[in-house]
Amino acid sequence: TVSDSNIAGNAAEFAGGGVFNGPTYVDGGDPFPGGDLTIRRSTVTANEAGYEGGGVFNYHSDLLIEGSTLSANAVGGIGGAVFHYVGDDVAITSSTVSGNTANFIGGVANNHGEGLALRNTIVANSTATLEARSDRNGWQRGGVGTATPTQDIGTNDGSFAGEFSLVEDPSDYAISPLSPGPILTGLDPQLGPLASNGGPTQTHLPANTSPVLDQG
Repeated sequence: TVSDSNIAGNAAEFAGGGVFNGPTYVDGGDPFPGGDLTIRRSTVTANEAGYEGGGVFNYHSDLLIEGSTLSANAVGGIGGAVFHYVGDDVAITSSTVSGNTANFIGGVANNHGEGLALRNTIVANSTATLEARSDRNGWQRGGVGTATPTQDIGTNDGSFAGEFSLVEDPSDYAISPLSPGPILTGLDPQLGPLASNGGPTQTHLPANTSPVLDQG
């Protein structure tokens, strides 16, 4: 568990520029997954990786991000903020994922995980150089992403769940509501710069005119 932390300015050659929860290999055998990963009340910013998960890489275990900010992370491959690979669930709660960049899926990429659920969360302002499409058999990487150049979300099963959340660019993924709470799409959350707004770490403060205010 990572709590009340500021993880900033790190780099990894392959995966998990800020946080790496990955496989362990013993005597050249099959990989053993890490334990479940929780990131709570923390900021993960300005980290970079070569291929997967500029901010966070998680392998074959549950991932919970709660009350945290993932901002301005970058990756040369897929998942600017988060790359989750194989099995288990991803839950992002009361968090902001903003301004992350990648070649494919600038925000959160869930690759063959059990499911992705957003609660009281903003995912926005991502940048992706290329467009990626996915299905159960793997990622289908297209050309220059003119149709969905930002790509805040990417999942292999073509869907994600949410409530009381905003995803600026959900592409064409199906959204399953977790409750009657709204899931806003296609809207700019009007976030301020990363700054000290009270609390243990820096955050993005929404403007007074932001559509995320007074939504539950």
